[in-house]
Amino acid sequence: MGVVYKAYDPELERAVALKLLHAGPRGGEDAERRSARLLREAKALARLQHPHVVAVHDVVAVPDATQAPAVALNVPLAPAAGAV
Repeated sequence: MGVVYKAYDPELERAVALKLLHAGPRGGEDAERRSARLLREAKALARLQHPHVVAVHDVVAVPDATQAPAVALNVPLAPAAGAV
């Protein structure tokens, strides 16, 4: 459904994970349906608070022809070497 990139938020000076939809056919019902699904996923994640669930920082429209949403997520810290 999507791809996640490690990115940097210069305003807040922190690393974020940025989830975007895979490039697909421009416009159409399928693109709208996938955008709505990503937004529902972001809303569901935003309601959760658990050590094994990343926090949602923001949802923005990608400034291109589709205006598809992008979700900015917390970058989880890697566990210490040898941690169980």
